[in-house]
Amino acid sequence: MLKTCAFRARKKIKAELNFYIVENNLEVIARQILLLSIILESKESLGLKEKVELFLELFGNSLIRPLTNEFLQQRAKELITLVTNPDHLEKTLPVLNLSNLKFKEHDVLEGILKFWRNDDKKYFDLPSHWDQRVRQHLGTRYDSRANAYDWDYTMKLKEKAPIVNFREYKTWRESGVAFELRDDSAYEISNRTLASGIIFKKDGERFARRGYWGDILNSPFISYGIESEDKTLFKKSNDVYVKTSTNVAEHNVTSWIYELITGEKYNLNPSTSSTTENQSPREELCSISEKAGGKDESCPEDEAKCREKVETTRYFSLEDIKINILPINCVPDLSRKAKYKQLFDVLYFSNSMVHLLRDDIKPIVAENAKLIIESTNFMLDLRHENRVEYNKKIKAMAESLGFSMDGECDAVKDPFAFFSLKS
Repeated sequence: MLKTCAFRARKKIKAELNFYIVENNLEVIARQILLLSIILESKESLGLKEKVELFLELFGNSLIRPLTNEFLQQRAKELITLVTNPDHLEKTLPVLNLSNLKFKEHDVLEGILKFWRNDDKKYFDLPSHWDQRVRQHLGTRYDSRANAYDWDYTMKLKEKAPIVNFREYKTWRESGVAFELRDDSAYEISNRTLASGIIFKKDGERFARRGYWGDILNSPFISYGIESEDKTLFKKSNDVYVKTSTNVAEHNVTSWIYELITGEKYNLNPSTSSTTENQSPREELCSISEKAGGKDESCPEDEAKCREKVETTRYFSLEDIKINILPINCVPDLSRKAKYKQLFDVLYFSNSMVHLLRDDIKPIVAENAKLIIESTNFMLDLRHENRVEYNKKIKAMAESLGFSMDGECDAVKDPFAFFSLKS
């Protein structure tokens, strides 16, 4: 979404753009709302460099800096108000629409944000959860895990994403810390946004357990750090990449946020880049209000009114863009509602949600629609025959709905399979 919106802004495309998001758990939705709030924060309260650091740190690190943790706690408080007050959400962050969520889902979202706000370490010790997951995955190979990391990198990841170097990958496999953008601060506090709950069954009983159930094998580098428009990031010296995947991710996220906000192409040259975008001013409440409101006057005596004014001008508004969060796993139900009939021009399915690609979606697909399905290219623990079988399966599923594949999808090299609806 970030990349799409950034390109739209840069190319001055005026067409209305609506995203409809369906996930399989609310923790992911909460994280998306958090990251969106960071992206759209006004430059008066959060500079571009700070945005990028916070974004990547909260997105891909198991451990975060104390300063980031303070930000997370404060932002969680603010997001609770947005999630529970539709009128305030519409005034403050109108690009986001949560009205489609069920009342129970609003309550669960509020509970997740309250968990983020609580800083009691006994409730969530991510290093322990991470180590437990690694032990479970490696089994008897745990004591020689460095060799396992080396094997996975050399034999599985390096060919697919060579810009990711082994030091980065090994550090992440061992600790869950992917993006170390600051050398002057320790990454030592559990990233509570990575916590999620899961229901276990034992002896016929169902019980909930909170832990870390995310990726411990493939790495967050794949999301933002393996390709870029700027090919200078992939220069080599003595057949070794000069830059790292972290550098690529930092550049990509920086350029997309910059382009989204300014509508101009990001330029690495400091002499032509906007200096104000890279500053991180910490103005007082009234000063921010003056800048946001465009008036040269002192703050009113009523601090509550001043604070409300700041909050409603705190985020950038994105013209003709709407991000609609839909209820959990609601895809089979969309066809029953008239407002979704032939609504979707482009459909994207991750490989974890492709089981929802069924006859249910036929009524909601627009004419000449495009279908994009994530491949298993970056699922490192799959065998080649599993990848080939998966490709055959998604092709058959798409064709049964009237889609035809655009070209071919290489089970080893291509991260996505593209389809078009037959006319």
